[in-house]
Order: sequence, then structure tokens, then C-alpha cells
Amino acid sequence: MTWEIQGKSSDWYEFPNPEQERVFCMDAKKVVYYMGTKENVDNRKLKNILCAGGTHFERGFSSEIFNIWDGQGFGISHIIPNQWLVSGEYENESGLEKLRTCVGSIEGGVQGIAMHDGLKGAYKQQLRNLGEELGIPVFKHQFLRKPESIQWTK
Repeated sequence: MTWEIQGKSSDWYEFPNPEQERVFCMDAKKVVYYMGTKENVDNRKLKNILCAGGTHFERGFSSEIFNIWDGQGFGISHIIPNQWLVSGEYENESGLEKLRTCVGSIEGGVQGIAMHDGLKGAYKQQLRNLGEELGIPVFKHQFLRKPESIQWTK
């Protein structure tokens, strides 16, 4: 069986034996469960985050799912890479609607929006507009490293 770990064929991986694949599948199932629920298997409260900018599976976002504070953790629900924002013309009104649809697809919604530093102003403004609409904080991705400093509203 072939697994796509990121987003292009060079990232596909063939497991050398079925036992390694079985272990990967079990761990992947735990990660999906952990990221898709408000209370995970460790009874931590999850703060679902919409991440925008950077590359697909940007490490500044994806590595923070392991950050735990005060019995809480992150659910990195979606990472919208910079190239998708640009090609999808998210700077237009239709882009704001796409962001609303994205958040609407996340069970329980999101409690914050993290944006990558390299994001252009028009995209940052759309994210700020969405955050204001939802009443949630919008912050630079570096704040994911110090979540206690985020002004959570939900």
C-alpha cells in the first residue's frame, strides 16, 4: 500500500512490511481522533485552530499540535498554505466565504486563527475579518509556542 504523507508524489511512501504499515495506521487513527474532537483520549480540552500561510504542512503550525498547557492542547484543524490562498483568490469577497465554509466544516468551529508572518496584507485582513466575525483571536503563528499569552475568547 502507498501512503501520501504530504501533497505530491515524491512524498509517497511504501512500507517495507505489513507490520510497519499496521503500526502507522494505528498511530494515524489516534492522531485523527485527537485532532477531531473537543475532548481527546487524554481528557485535554482542545483549542481548534485555523492556520493560514506558509507551506503545506508548515512546521510552524504542525509541530505545535504537541504543545500542552493548563490541561489544554491544540487541534490544528486546517492548514491553508500560501499557494492555496493566492491561487484561490482569497483576497476577494469570495475568499472570505471560502474561509467561512472551511471553519463551518470543523466540528465545533475554531477558537483561534494563526497566520504565518510571510502572508500578504490582503490575506491577513481577510483572516482578521473572519476572526472579528466569529469573535475569536487572530494571531501570528509564533504565539502557538506560548499559548497562554493568546487572548482566548472561547
